[in-house]
Amino acid sequence: MSPKKVIYHEFTNKHTRKVIDFLSKHHEWEPVFITGSISKEFKDWCNIKFAECMVQDSMELRQAQFDYSSLGHPVPIDSIIINKLSKYALNYLGFLPDTNGRNFTFQERKLFYYDILKYWNTVLQKLKPDILVCFTRPHTSAEYSLYLLCKYHYQIDVIFINPLPLFDRNDYFIGTSLSKFSEPFVDIYRSENCPVPGETVKKYLDKLRSDKGKTPDYILNVYKSDKRLILLNIKQLVKTVGKTLVKGPGKKLGLYDWKSNKKPYQFLSCRLSIIGYQMFIHKRALNNIKLKYIYKSYVDDFDYSKNYLYFPAPYQPESVTAINGGLYEEVFIVLDILESVLPDNWYIYYKEHPGTFRLYAKGSLKRDKYFYEKLATYKNIKILCPEEDSFKLIDNAKAVASIAGTASWEAAVRGKPALSFGNSWYDECDSIFHIESIKDAEHALDLILKGFSPDKKDIEKYLAAIDSISIKDIVHRNFNEQIMKKNDPDDILKKIANSLKHTHDRIYSNNSSASN
Repeated sequence: MSPKKVIYHEFTNKHTRKVIDFLSKHHEWEPVFITGSISKEFKDWCNIKFAECMVQDSMELRQAQFDYSSLGHPVPIDSIIINKLSKYALNYLGFLPDTNGRNFTFQERKLFYYDILKYWNTVLQKLKPDILVCFTRPHTSAEYSLYLLCKYHYQIDVIFINPLPLFDRNDYFIGTSLSKFSEPFVDIYRSENCPVPGETVKKYLDKLRSDKGKTPDYILNVYKSDKRLILLNIKQLVKTVGKTLVKGPGKKLGLYDWKSNKKPYQFLSCRLSIIGYQMFIHKRALNNIKLKYIYKSYVDDFDYSKNYLYFPAPYQPESVTAINGGLYEEVFIVLDILESVLPDNWYIYYKEHPGTFRLYAKGSLKRDKYFYEKLATYKNIKILCPEEDSFKLIDNAKAVASIAGTASWEAAVRGKPALSFGNSWYDECDSIFHIESIKDAEHALDLILKGFSPDKKDIEKYLAAIDSISIKDIVHRNFNEQIMKKNDPDDILKKIANSLKHTHDRIYSNNSSASN
């Protein structure tokens, strides 16, 4: 077994760094570059354990602070790289953080994108890594640009923990592609030897198919945490104002990657300070309250007995949503396609994502009165209250469509035809229509009008394939909080490390990195 050179992202706290240590000791995965939230304590640990490994704080990269002092002369990008990644560039430019949508100009976004690609191109050319390992799906401007170069230009092996809890449990799977989440298990699903569904799968499906259905706990917990967030943010605001009065205007207290003014993007003074961020999120909270009143002014009367397609909108802006949505991130493109293929006597029942109006959400950065004015111009759209019961809407619909949303999966499980735009973990399931083109949508509607319904056995088989490769009973969501509650955290970290190694070897066993 030859040693592997590895780039790690966000394995940087006192627990997750043990994964790096374990993979080095037992599998010869040697870290050559570690990025993420870097503390002095982590740097000291890395200097002792892996003295030759480079360390880079990812927030500095998100702030356009590119340090080449340890890398040498930058290696420029060219049209070959830009063209290979062009499919993903538009979404990338769209999710760069801007406090009002006008501070980060298109020209600056483009230059920032090229700058960060140049930085990562230099890292990859100088260090020649074999594998990129991420603690979660690459989704910020720093690690997503690294992922794109590794995956689509250099063909460097990529693995990450998919943060979706499976079966409403602490079970997860290791992902290898953001455009094909099913890659680790699709061969099992399509094989003649696909395992039969176990008790975990059956229990999960019984719950989801029950009369009322059940929203996954990890989603419910987000809304339960709202009251706690209000108190925490108010306390943080008071604390920050107090420190600012003592130390000055807050520049030394920390910086974020949100661009907040017209200064050049490489200037730290164009980014939000801690006090600036606190003022920003509280102003945004007020805008979210106003937005909900605007939305409700457009809410229509509707009838469950009508022929309708249920469309629950995605939460936006969100980098994960942008990446999963892909070229279908834009809601109006999807609605145009749906309206063009639906029969004249069908309606589209549009329900805004309830997270859009959460107090500390980002909804008012992507939605405004003009968005809803345009939405209301669609002839066959009915705009519904965000509080309407999603499962009741699914059960009475003729079909359900989403942009890589859970509702499409829930619909298929409950026996309703489902369409999905973008990239999701259920895309390869034969019982769900994955829409790439208008022809795909026309074909789906033709089958639905002829009586198509999802195959229960097929859905069970799909879940059984996922269950066969999932990591059971680990910690990922709210990791720092949850790992402290475990009696033996090292056992969980060892399980994560072994799963990363096992998935890598299974998926990439016949591949060789271009960097070798």
